[in-house]
Amino acid sequence: MAMFRIEGINQLPSVKCVYKLTFGDRYFIFKAMNLSQSIKPLAEQIDREIRSPKEDSILYKVISFLRTYPVNFASVSIIHAGEDNVKLLMAEHEALEAANSDTNCLNVNISNTDYFPKWITQKEIMKFKAMVEGKTVRFKPSKDVYLRKYLSKFSIPAGDQEKIFNYVRERYR
Repeated sequence: MAMFRIEGINQLPSVKCVYKLTFGDRYFIFKAMNLSQSIKPLAEQIDREIRSPKEDSILYKVISFLRTYPVNFASVSIIHAGEDNVKLLMAEHEALEAANSDTNCLNVNISNTDYFPKWITQKEIMKFKAMVEGKTVRFKPSKDVYLRKYLSKFSIPAGDQEKIFNYVRERYR
């Protein structure tokens, strides 16, 4: 399968990051759990969508630009790298906010408060949204804590309590 060319694709670090994919004078801002692993599928997706564009794709503006102008490759620059997902989301948010009025930005959606990948937990999402809104977040204990306390009142061996807990958690969430 052909792949859109991204400079240095094999030398990219394995980091969790927010990055800028640059196509000539235009760019696209995105996040990755592992840059070196996620950039190749992105290049394949770009190549696929150049041949068959999708209007509901997050790459719609990128594909429109590439179909109009003869740009044959892209380059990657890391905006922010780190293991803290909340800081990563904030870095992406700030980069998108700065690009809000920039006509060279090819992001379809300038807000990153709607879509979150599976590798970002709900707790991190809530904390990020609170930071964007300027609020502090106080987390309540999860329902798991209450179920564990309830099960501990019975004279059930600890191993069996864990089995009951896992059974309830899997089937009644």
